[in-house]
Amino acid sequence: QNCPASELAPEACMMSGRAAVGWQNYAGAIEYFTNLTGGRLDCSPKLKSQALFAYGGALTLLDSRDTNRYANLELAIQVFGTIHSSNPTNEQAALALGEIGKCYFQLAAQNPRYYESASNAYQQVIDSPYADVTARSQAQVGLAMALEAQAQHLTGEEQNALLKLALNHYLDVFYYEKNLRDGERPDLFWVKKAGLEAARVAEAMQDWTQAMNLYRRLEGLLPPLKELLERKIQKAQEHLTPGKG
Repeated sequence: QNCPASELAPEACMMSGRAAVGWQNYAGAIEYFTNLTGGRLDCSPKLKSQALFAYGGALTLLDSRDTNRYANLELAIQVFGTIHSSNPTNEQAALALGEIGKCYFQLAAQNPRYYESASNAYQQVIDSPYADVTARSQAQVGLAMALEAQAQHLTGEEQNALLKLALNHYLDVFYYEKNLRDGERPDLFWVKKAGLEAARVAEAMQDWTQAMNLYRRLEGLLPPLKELLERKIQKAQEHLTPGKG
């Protein structure tokens, strides 16, 4: 602010916004980010794109006590949509689609029809040649969660079909070998997350063999949870014992 003509001024404005996010002053952060996105001539296209992404993220974090949360999410979708449409053939565009999926997932708490929109956004990330393994893994877990949420509103065979589809998406991330592209290594955070979620769904579907196999593999990935996982394995074995479960 004291040196507006400095070539560092736009970067300083961006960092000020990030600092505001750090202390949870999201409204203040948005002022900094929109200062950069609102036609500022000394802001490079790359920095403007970063500011747009940060603006969208700050919108999703605004306190619902002070603002209309659902309106903020809808505006965030527009912001991330602008990022994607302006240059759809790069990694940031794929990441923007993932953020759109998250926004729709949150909007679905108000209207379940948004689960389908979330699923569509996540699927685009999974299919994108510009999304890395982390983005694809996160999107596939998000897709599975959306399918699970949709299943809550169904019964019988329709519910089981969606739960099975959700389970398969979790399994695709957990047994990651077939999903990796050349030169990629799995993102272990999402591998572990997918494994835990898959085991939970397998239990809910009473697929005890699947659940037991998942817990056994998770033991090697999550040593601090060994005691808990051993209890889970024992529970699954009891259900598989004739006359029990």
